[in-house]
Amino acid sequence: MNSKFVLPTNISDTNIHINMWLFYLKYDKKTINYQEKIKYIKEKNPVLNFIETINLDVIRTFFVNDQEENRNKLKNILMVLTLCYPNVGYCQGMSCIVQFLLDITKGNEENSFHIFSAIISKTQYGKLFFDNFEYMKKYFYVFERLINIYLPELDIVLRKHNVSPSFYITPWFITLFTHNYSSNHTKVLIRIFDTFVLDGFISIIRIGLLLLKYYQNYIFDMKFEEILQFLINEMNKKYDFFNNSNYNKFIELYHEMKIPKGLVSNIENEYELYKKVEQIKQNYIEANVGDNSINDEENNNENDF
Repeated sequence: MNSKFVLPTNISDTNIHINMWLFYLKYDKKTINYQEKIKYIKEKNPVLNFIETINLDVIRTFFVNDQEENRNKLKNILMVLTLCYPNVGYCQGMSCIVQFLLDITKGNEENSFHIFSAIISKTQYGKLFFDNFEYMKKYFYVFERLINIYLPELDIVLRKHNVSPSFYITPWFITLFTHNYSSNHTKVLIRIFDTFVLDGFISIIRIGLLLLKYYQNYIFDMKFEEILQFLINEMNKKYDFFNNSNYNKFIELYHEMKIPKGLVSNIENEYELYKKVEQIKQNYIEANVGDNSINDEENNNENDF
């Protein structure tokens, strides 16, 4: 974790954490006038991409209190984010992050927007959606290699059942673990956001490995469908890792799950080499298909005589 910053000890005062996130990410709220963006959307009614998906996710989102009001806030935030960051757009699951932010800001719509705006513009999160999800694919590869290194027994089980990381870590990454959000998870999620802001996206990978290590004994006896159901839905609903009472335990376990930056860099370089090799293979196949097509045509012409 970044040695220049110390995590706030008061987990109940969410403003301390929010201010730390915005300060560390060097985000200036004046960069985007949220109220003007809302006014523009309401007056001009611009054609926004993903609006149908946003509407569906808003309807699916449940708030304990003031449901209709909070759903309107949720929709406003997601529309302005889509307007401000067209290269990122909207991906199903982002609504979970906004739901969490509205909870910890006590329904403050503008503050919730600026926190998410800072995450998109000042961290690697926004890059996940660039270039046909190329960053996401790279992190899939990194994650799978780290499972092999740090959790070899679990790696054997997952490979046996053909469970690829891309099947279950997509919602982890896109929602920053806020999927299936409950107020019982707030304290641990604040800690997760603390580590994410201070350490970058590698913290999300570390937490993913930490979860697999923490629950691997449950997974050993499961089959394909059971593993996916557990990792995507049941893990943070029925089990204790995300419970508010574990927020200090989470930090202890997070510090224990150390991944050298050099190792991650080497795996990323390995991935770039893997891509080049795959591209060479693809070019070779396409070239041969073209040659075979020419040969087939020549043979057909010969048969005509």
